[in-house]
Amino acid sequence: MKSIPFYSGLGLLALLASCSVYKNAPIDLNAEEAAWRQESGAIDRNTAVTQIQARQIGLVLNPDLNKARLKLASSKEAARQSGWWNDPSFSWDIEQVLQENTLNMSGSLGFTIPVTGLPALEKKVAEQYKEADFWLLRQAELDFLSSLDQAWNRLAVTQRRKSVIQDRLAVLKKENGMIEKLIGAGEVEFSSRQVASQRMNDAIREFQNVTETELEQQMELVKLMGMHPSSVPRLRFLTGQGFSLPAAVTAPSPAALMESPKIKAQMATYATTETLLKTEIRRQYPELELGPSFTRDDGE
Repeated sequence: MKSIPFYSGLGLLALLASCSVYKNAPIDLNAEEAAWRQESGAIDRNTAVTQIQARQIGLVLNPDLNKARLKLASSKEAARQSGWWNDPSFSWDIEQVLQENTLNMSGSLGFTIPVTGLPALEKKVAEQYKEADFWLLRQAELDFLSSLDQAWNRLAVTQRRKSVIQDRLAVLKKENGMIEKLIGAGEVEFSSRQVASQRMNDAIREFQNVTETELEQQMELVKLMGMHPSSVPRLRFLTGQGFSLPAAVTAPSPAALMESPKIKAQMATYATTETLLKTEIRRQYPELELGPSFTRDDGE
């Protein structure tokens, strides 16, 4: 027996038409970094940023939060496409007996009826994964806001300390000028100049240290906000507006703990494992297959 080329060609064309085409889109890290730098460089110099604005910018640009959002979007799409029955299977074969000039044909259309309830369980698992990713995103947002507030308060304390040192330097500079005049008039000994110079040098060294600390804390804050490090010189953080020490945190009650996004995410993950166990048990039972078939053999 030999298959008919014509029908084989039609089957091949139908198979090619049903194939999906994937176009790869690799990430160009250099181009992404250049665009990131360019957008940060477009910020006007001496742009004032308040704590509320820093929180809003970070909620949009922070890469860790965006990663969690993409994971939640993937879970939502998986939940939307889960719980479906298997696609029906269709087969059709045609053969010809050359000596007898006889066509033999056979075909079938099969449906699988999930009597074990696997699609419903798969749908439930996908929904639980989506719920867990939602609460993980919420927890990540809360952790981010807490980290940004802490970084903002550290920068506020450092800038206040820097302001105090600047005032001290101004006072020491005036004192040194007065001591120079008194030394010239012979009213003060020369050793007093050495003591004043030592105090001045200590204040200058302290001012340099606090300036370096301020720059490091600004870099940390800009990183949390999801902006390029080159944008630090262009930003002016208004830490002096409404600065106050945070209030003491009371111990949460059991009811408050149950409302924690982190606890809810763990509960959803635990429920997912139970559902997965039920799914594996259900897979051991056979499904029901139903469908018509047709056979024509040797002209019969």
